Amino acid sequence: MQATLLKTHSQEIYAHMAYDEALLELARPDTCYLRFYDWAGKAPYAVSFGLAQAYAAVESLVRKKYGGVTLPLVRRLTGGGMVYHDGELTFSLIFPSTRLLSPTLIYRDIHFGIHLGLKARGLMSRLWPRVSVGPAISEECFSQPASEDLVHLDGVKF
Repeated sequence: MQATLLKTHSQEIYAHMAYDEALLELARPDTCYLRFYDWAGKAPYAVSFGLAQAYAAVESLVRKKYGGVTLPLVRRLTGGGMVYHDGELTFSLIFPSTRLLSPTLIYRDIHFGIHLGLKARGLMSRLWPRVSVGPAISEECFSQPASEDLVHLDGVKF
């Protein structure tokens, strides 16, 4: 298996999401792709939202949260809640698979790998515990941690 590391320049949200989609469609079946990108200097900031969320509901929540301000909205190819992009470092990981894999296990394994990397550099983190029953998942991805999220020791999401 080959691995390809990509660092792409800051772009508007539509270009970033289109890049991820094109990379997924064109990915070689024997290659793992890890792409890092950021949002620095790309105003207005933007919101991405998960595959299962309704556009109108997201638009309403964003307007309410940001005082009627309309931000660029784009749907991700993946699930999860709304993410307000305001300059953070983002990554996408595309890898070949010959079998159906559990998204929860993939999420856990990726976060555990990042946790080990942070620990090796003296930065403390932990995985949020898996809960079978709990509060409803928020529309906003970073409003509270979910099962297997990577968090600081105080429980705040990375």
